[in-house]
Amino acid sequence: MTLSDMLGDVNVVLLDFDGPVCDVYAGYPATEVARRVIDALAIEDPDDVTDPLEILRRAEGRSGQPAAMRADDILKAAELDAVQSSRPTPGATEVLTACRRAGVPVAIVSNNSEPAIRRYLSLHRLDQLVDGVAGRPHGRPDRMKPHPYLLDQAVSNLRASRDEVVLIGDSATDVEAAMRADFRVIGYANKPGKELHLRQGGAALVVHSMREVAAALATRTLL
Repeated sequence: MTLSDMLGDVNVVLLDFDGPVCDVYAGYPATEVARRVIDALAIEDPDDVTDPLEILRRAEGRSGQPAAMRADDILKAAELDAVQSSRPTPGATEVLTACRRAGVPVAIVSNNSEPAIRRYLSLHRLDQLVDGVAGRPHGRPDRMKPHPYLLDQAVSNLRASRDEVVLIGDSATDVEAAMRADFRVIGYANKPGKELHLRQGGAALVVHSMREVAAALATRTLL
């Protein structure tokens, strides 16, 4: 199946945020964000953890939901700072524009917080091109991807059926979430070595540029 074939009958596009839309931590490295959460919570220094989302998961695992909610508050504040200097992904705006021209709704489904996502969209004047945002449930890291909760929430809000949805994501957790939700999935390999992991996870198609997606969507006629 070609990219144009897969996108030809899609009526909803779901996009992961960090990767397909922007590099969230381009100006505020994820390692510094993780350190901010660790220091604020005064937790034992996990030298092996540099992913802020993993800190959130560990906070819940060690101390329960109250700790996860506190960690989430700190991470959300850091994400709101981070998106001020996030770098747009080349081709992302073209994808959103092509979807709008084709009459295809777009929702962002992300383990990042909804306020941070919406701030980024507003800063880059993209909010009018996005029909929904499903961000990390506050204090519930167990519902982050690869759990399909966010995908199901986004599709339910758009009143779409599973067979007309595609998710575009750059991580194994995106692919797993799509497979668990029974959605089609396109992998976005924005770094060396990612294509293999995405295909091993079940992505039938993998692109290396979001401009490939925009070009395929541009061939569609308005629904």
